[in-house]
Amino acid sequence: MKVNCKWVAIIIASLLISDLSAQSIAIDARKVSTQVQSGHLKMGNPGPDGKKLEANSGYLTLDGKPILPVMGEIHYSRVEPDRWEE
Repeated sequence: MKVNCKWVAIIIASLLISDLSAQSIAIDARKVSTQVQSGHLKMGNPGPDGKKLEANSGYLTLDGKPILPVMGEIHYSRVEPDRWEE
């Protein structure tokens, strides 16, 4: 008997998903640690201007002062080419 592996994988995935949907998951935010942990990510040399960038479990610091960088991205394939300049 020849077995199609693709269909076996689909059947197993379906069984796993249906089993997970029957479970209830609870998250208790009261048990979340608010203690900031540091020293686990080595950022290397401070650079020519001497500013030291460090990272901890909650935020970045620049020369010991907390910073939260603001970042973004644009997917040009989702924007009409005539609007790229904007």
